[in-house]
Amino acid sequence: RSMILELPCNLIINLKRFTHGFMSFQKSRKTVLYPLFLKMDKYTIEECDKDDEERYTKYSNTTMKEQWKHKHIYELYGIVTHSGSMSGGHYISYVCYKYGKNRTWF
Repeated sequence: RSMILELPCNLIINLKRFTHGFMSFQKSRKTVLYPLFLKMDKYTIEECDKDDEERYTKYSNTTMKEQWKHKHIYELYGIVTHSGSMSGGHYISYVCYKYGKNRTWF
């Protein structure tokens, strides 16, 4: 099992969306579902063997506990898709603009 030593401020995930055989490539047409929030703490070395109570005892006040809770959570704000085939097409980007509790995707 691979583990992450330290998470970056911004996380970029690139999905391999093709298969290849002998002298050929084929693009996958499967739909990919992804969450608006991605919690990554269970993939880090720092926290992999600890339970929640043990983690929380490191922090003496509520502010630090809240910071730990959100330390490993990423919020989706951009997507790049490809429309077309393996030999050509267009890349399309979508970006989320957040104001207050509202979100708009452009």
